[in-house]
Amino acid sequence: MNRLWNRSLATQLIAFTLAALIISQALTFLISWKEHSKALDAAAKSEFLSRARTLTRLVETVPPEYQKQALLASETRDSRFWVTDREAEDPAAWRLTAAAEFSRPLENFVDLVRIFQDGSAKTQIPDPKRVAASNAGEGWRVPMQSLWALPQPIKYVYFDGSRGYGLVIKVDDRTWLNAAFYMRQTGGWWTSTSLASLSLTALILALLGVFFASRISRPLRHLATSAEALGRGENLPPLSEEGPEEVRRTAEAFNKMQGRLHRFLEDRTKMLAAIGHDLRTPLTTLRLRTEFVQDQEIQRKMLSTIDELQGMTEAAISFARGESTEEERATSIWKRWLEASVMTSPILASLSVLSKA
Repeated sequence: MNRLWNRSLATQLIAFTLAALIISQALTFLISWKEHSKALDAAAKSEFLSRARTLTRLVETVPPEYQKQALLASETRDSRFWVTDREAEDPAAWRLTAAAEFSRPLENFVDLVRIFQDGSAKTQIPDPKRVAASNAGEGWRVPMQSLWALPQPIKYVYFDGSRGYGLVIKVDDRTWLNAAFYMRQTGGWWTSTSLASLSLTALILALLGVFFASRISRPLRHLATSAEALGRGENLPPLSEEGPEEVRRTAEAFNKMQGRLHRFLEDRTKMLAAIGHDLRTPLTTLRLRTEFVQDQEIQRKMLSTIDELQGMTEAAISFARGESTEEERATSIWKRWLEASVMTSPILASLSVLSKA
């Protein structure tokens, strides 16, 4: 895994992109989810309170035999309404009644999910006993008059924490309107829809990462191949100077470096050819002067040295003409040339003394 991470630019780019996506999604959720939930809860409770006010006026004007049907027609999945002939005194008993009301199905609600997706019906309150036993010790409360704005007396109570909200409204001396609101806990933000959205976004970003990474890595691979070939002494065409500015400037710098190296090699080759040609004349002169040496042993050693210098000179000329391209031979030529440069001065001095003698 570490080798793949260090080897592939696309892997690193995709990993950083996906990490940025996940972190940004998590931060967005943490910042907005709580406020979003509060806004939805406030809007739902505000709608429920407005509906309760409207039904209070309706119950006042509708005959008792039609009140139940009117209330059933006004119910929603999150709200229940019913009428009693006495006021609820015990909050725990009222919570149990409210939980039972949420357990019955709605008469005016068509569950399309269950019809078309063959799903099972879900009760609004899965555990009525737990909900009824919640908020133990909390009694009835009276809301601010600005929230209710009707002359009928009203009191309210919470259940299941603050997700449930119940109202008891005195319409007249024989009628009390009961209203209960309960928003069922929905799935968290990590639903199948959000997971599919995140997966699709990650896939698109990964494809874009592969595309842009290939645009960057392709010129770099060409640069690495060209640098390796240049190290072997091959003559390559200039790299294409395209792509992002950084890659383009890198290719431009490589092309300039390659041009300088070629000019350096050409100058070195010309220098070797010039030196080789210039050495032929003094070597020929030395060979002629050696003929005047009387001592055969000294003459033989001098001719051997001159032949060695002659061989190095011819090798240098051959190298300059391109007749020898092997690296080992070129290295040998340079080594012998350096040795010859060191030996030339004393040899020439000895030859000059002998010739004068």
